Amino acid sequence: MMEDKVSLLLKSLEDKPPSKSLDEAWNLISGALAELCLENKEGVEWKIPEIGARSTQDYGDGGKAFRLIKHFLYINQNGAFRVSKIGEKIEVLFEKEGKEGNSFKEISDYRMPITR
Repeated sequence: MMEDKVSLLLKSLEDKPPSKSLDEAWNLISGALAELCLENKEGVEWKIPEIGARSTQDYGDGGKAFRLIKHFLYINQNGAFRVSKIGEKIEVLFEKEGKEGNSFKEISDYRMPITR
């Protein structure tokens, strides 16, 4: 069931125009979540942490990394982003280029810190 909801979100993001900045990508993803009205089994609406939230981490040159329940979201400064699934191995589910055609830039040695 959750995988169906994730697929629905990723399809929605695929159909949206690319973003030119971190803020624009965050707004695009947050907007897609709001449009789809996705909820967990307890009825809590799916959201991503604010860019300035304590749990949000720096990622590369001006980008941000977000830890979600079963996923990681990475947004580059140029608006390109990646959604990865957390499991035995981190599985890339989706990438979207930035508005200028910039591919997502992975930070190969990055490890998401544990926050409390």
